[in-house]
Amino acid sequence: MHDRWLGIDYGTVRIGLAISDPLGITAQPVGVVPNSDTALAAICQIIQERSVKKCIIGLPKDRQGNDSAMAERIRAFADALQHRAGVPIEWVDERFSTVAATRQLRAAGISAKHQRQHIDTQAAMFLLQGVLDRA
Repeated sequence: MHDRWLGIDYGTVRIGLAISDPLGITAQPVGVVPNSDTALAAICQIIQERSVKKCIIGLPKDRQGNDSAMAERIRAFADALQHRAGVPIEWVDERFSTVAATRQLRAAGISAKHQRQHIDTQAAMFLLQGVLDRA
């Protein structure tokens, strides 16, 4: 049995979530949480219910590898999450996660019109799967 990890793709409108399977081999979709005043509580509840031991959070970088403008907002969210949920945070470069997720959805035959409802969870799965593959 492997510790469960939660992949988080933070967005200004929606936060995509994915969780590792019990063996720590694959990333599974959890869905999205609207980015609102209740998002932190909703994610903490998922962490508790699913016994998550670590969160993998995508941190956007610019082309030179420096924090993007959004990175400060994501770091503040992660600090609040870590303080409230008490789980460690691992950062991953998410520069290409949305692009990769979009390609996967397109390859699966999902039209651009319908991708919006899946893209955030797919991006979280992509981030988490990358970490699982390296573990």
